[in-house]
Amino acid sequence: CAVWHLKDDGEWNAGLMPSCSAGLLNGVAYGNGRFVAVGETSTGAGCGLWTSTDGMSWSSVACPATMAKPLGSIAFNPATNTFAAGGYCEVPAGVSYNVIRSADGFSWASGATITIGGPCVGTDKVHSMSASASGGETFVAINTWGGNFSISTNNGASYANAPNTLSVTAPTRLFRGGSSRVIGTGQSAGSPASSYTDDNGGTPFSASVLTGFAGTSGFVLASTGPNSVVGLADNCGL
Repeated sequence: CAVWHLKDDGEWNAGLMPSCSAGLLNGVAYGNGRFVAVGETSTGAGCGLWTSTDGMSWSSVACPATMAKPLGSIAFNPATNTFAAGGYCEVPAGVSYNVIRSADGFSWASGATITIGGPCVGTDKVHSMSASASGGETFVAINTWGGNFSISTNNGASYANAPNTLSVTAPTRLFRGGSSRVIGTGQSAGSPASSYTDDNGGTPFSASVLTGFAGTSGFVLASTGPNSVVGLADNCGL
């Protein structure tokens, strides 16, 4: 697992995560004065959790006993000072994903189980997570089994599947937008560059075409203020 840190002089320095052999990093979040990264400790296996206060020196953290699978995503909710991380498909049961929670990034406890509408396989996972931009106890998650959304309004203690009528054909990534928005990007039938937005998890996700974007993957977003969002893509038709 490789990690890069950007110094004040604009140079990137590469390093390696401890306790990670041929593993994979799936996500990183910052909160309470520290970075927390999640992923696999070895190829396709092992619950990986790492923390750092400066982005250069990292320490591995023990996962709770209930999380034997790798972790697919992580988010931090500044309103509640809580991290939440979602795991890979729980096989052989194959119908759920486990989510864990932490207030400091060191001590983790079982949070909830996200139940899906059909069988998943071991490589399916909670692909992306986000917290509501307007505060409160809302976490939003998306898994790779059919692009299903799940929403928690009690700080990650439990999740309910969100209404979603989109025909999603590729995993969607979630981002904290401006105001009360949670924004997602992905692919939808007939609209390869769509955005899905939600007001604090309280209304169904809806789609809109991202004008000028010709690609179907690699689209990422970042909010620069209450009314502004910047997007990057691997195939842009602007």
